[in-house]
Amino acid sequence: MNRRDISHRAAFETNSLAHNKLLAERTDQVGREARAYLYEMEVNRQESDAKQRDAREMETLKLARRANMIAIISVVVAVLASIVAAFK
Repeated sequence: MNRRDISHRAAFETNSLAHNKLLAERTDQVGREARAYLYEMEVNRQESDAKQRDAREMETLKLARRANMIAIISVVVAVLASIVAAFK
């Protein structure tokens, strides 16, 4: 079922998760729609979690790149310092 196929959506949105799970156990149309609604909510939650995880991974990668740049600069400064010290 896609989003527009759930005719009891407004009721499901105001119900608690526990109540919707109880409704999902029914074998009638309400039960089928409750299961579809719960499935849709789970898919949405997983997509949201994936986006947040991707954002954290991008931030970690950004920090790693900065750290690598600082390390490269430190090596260059150390090499230059050793060259200067060698000619004193």
